[in-house]
Amino acid sequence: MNTLDIDAGNTRLKWRWQMSGQEPKYGAVINQPAEVMVEALHKFVGDSVVDVCRLSSVRSREVVDEVCQKVLGAFSVQPRLPDPASGIGGVIVNEVDPLRLGLDRWLAMLAAKGLYPSRAVMIVDAGTALTLDIVGADGVFQGGFICPGLSTMLRAMTESTDLLVMPEVPEFRRMPAFPSIQAIQNGALSMAAAFVEREFERFDGDICVILCGGDAALLAENLGIPVDYRPELVFDGLAIALPAEDL
Repeated sequence: MNTLDIDAGNTRLKWRWQMSGQEPKYGAVINQPAEVMVEALHKFVGDSVVDVCRLSSVRSREVVDEVCQKVLGAFSVQPRLPDPASGIGGVIVNEVDPLRLGLDRWLAMLAAKGLYPSRAVMIVDAGTALTLDIVGADGVFQGGFICPGLSTMLRAMTESTDLLVMPEVPEFRRMPAFPSIQAIQNGALSMAAAFVEREFERFDGDICVILCGGDAALLAENLGIPVDYRPELVFDGLAIALPAEDL
């Protein structure tokens, strides 16, 4: 069975393509009109038959509908979106409708719990937003945080001042800096890293920290705590929420 998984994020459209019996392949494109993004996806997949397509998205309903329409036209398969519900994958959500969490956060929790079924897990998604969610050893969602991501923090600072210009290629380091723009970049990284470390300390180290998202590798390198870097966590959650054999 050939399976195409798509994650439509705030910054990029990402995908995982797995042909039967082969290792998965990954690709991404910066957000553009749906037709352009699906065209790039079609070139990646080529003429291969897509048997199953699963979709995660934090985009608007209009964008999701357009992506689904273009995917159906390109591959003759209707993308399936998961329906978040408490109990799936052993993750129990009591205090809020799972739909209100955001599909990417919920899917990442499913995947994290699948990796560590008997441990408490802290899922950190470092992308446009920096999200941190906690699931207890019993599978119960204990709440989370949503903060600006590294580039979002940097953009907010440069757009709010007249004399600072957003660097074409940001360089984040966890150390003091002399030039203002470098100090802003380093401050953003230091704030994000200290935040994750502080939440880890609240559990006296008795929790597994799992990182995903576009800035996760950078964040992982600058943390003073043990972490499990899993860049494809949302795709793994899709496979739990929508098993291919059931579609």
